[in-house]
Amino acid sequence: MKICAQQLSRVDCRARPTSPASPAMAGGVTIHIPDLPVLELVLMVISVLLLRILLVVQEGVQLLRDMHSKDETEPSSEKRRSLLPLSRQNRYSTEGTCQNDTGRNDTGSERSSIEQPARQLKMSAGHFAKCLVGAADVDVALFIAACEHLACKVLPLIGPFTLLSIREVHSNMKKIEHSFELAPVRYRSMRELLHAETAAGMHQPGGLIVDPSAAMGLLWARRGLQFWIFIFRELVAQHELRVSGSNAQPELSGLSESSSSRTGKLDNLKEVVERGYAASLQPYFGWLSNNSMSLALRAVPAEFPVLAPTMGELLEDLREWGDVLEELVERMAAMQQELDLEDKRKSI
Repeated sequence: MKICAQQLSRVDCRARPTSPASPAMAGGVTIHIPDLPVLELVLMVISVLLLRILLVVQEGVQLLRDMHSKDETEPSSEKRRSLLPLSRQNRYSTEGTCQNDTGRNDTGSERSSIEQPARQLKMSAGHFAKCLVGAADVDVALFIAACEHLACKVLPLIGPFTLLSIREVHSNMKKIEHSFELAPVRYRSMRELLHAETAAGMHQPGGLIVDPSAAMGLLWARRGLQFWIFIFRELVAQHELRVSGSNAQPELSGLSESSSSRTGKLDNLKEVVERGYAASLQPYFGWLSNNSMSLALRAVPAEFPVLAPTMGELLEDLREWGDVLEELVERMAAMQQELDLEDKRKSI
């Protein structure tokens, strides 16, 4: 509102056209800095947190669906990727679930015992033993086949809580195969494969590994195997302690299931799995991965299944698997540390 002060200045205050700005004024620039939008920033942070919570909830819902699924369902897509010749029998779908020879998804639900050969753990140990080459190397093709056998034939028998581990195995194998298939003959040597990625400048000094890459897939595959080594070793140790405490000395090769029930079972599985997770995977899991694993741990059964005709044979298989895998992960760790590929950053 313009106030005319004719009494003081006796100047005609009638509206006049605005005079053009002077050259000095025309060259000036006025910058208006708005107030910091605190409310908008807070809403943005809340939105990000809600998104992360939503992702965890979706993962949990999917996990629960898989846990309570008792009927085998047909895969939603007939797509099957071509695997290596040595691992062609272990096909799995794009969703990360194993497929048997009929093309049906195998998620660890109830199956007839006739369909599963006895002593799958012993077979798994044999597959991993074939990976060991020379004194310090690993055959990549055989390693992929052994990991897929573990994910498709062994882990589903332990319980639905292994679904996350199974999907992680499939994801890691895809990363390894992507580089391996560039030169399948040359890169059968794990050392050669890792050295090729390092020489190509894929990774940064200080153990900063590019993802996806074979180095990243092998790193997380090794950590996953260490998780199961801890569990199997601890189950055997607890059983031996319980037997020695009860002054019972049964022969491992002939211990029946009925006598096992008197000397102790492979129970306390939930506690063992939680300690194994804390020792091997939790230090490298971020917020989202940790919450997903927490949901899976709620489904851990009380006892470890008897994956052999007798308890004695099961204990023998657990020991053999642990011995073979100990040597394997030691070789992998030595190669990764030597090539500066020990990435200690956390996942999402």
